[in-house]
Amino acid sequence: MFLVTHSIMEAVYLGDRVWIFTRAPGRIGHEFRDIPTTPPGISTLEFQRSQEFQAAVERVAEEFRRVDTRNEAAQKADAGGSTGAK
Repeated sequence: MFLVTHSIMEAVYLGDRVWIFTRAPGRIGHEFRDIPTTPPGISTLEFQRSQEFQAAVERVAEEFRRVDTRNEAAQKADAGGSTGAK
């Protein structure tokens, strides 16, 4: 199943992989394959409060900020080049 969400917490909780997409044209900017899953016998709320889950959310959020910053810089460079500005 492929789920699109704007919630990093939701993506980390529901996914076994998380992809961060760039802005248009919408390419995969980063892929996480090491997303933790809820261990048997632990409630979902307890797991979401765990250090492991919170660390995974922070890793994804940090990479999201990096991808967004790189994408923004590339768009500015493209815009400058297309207008002839230097």
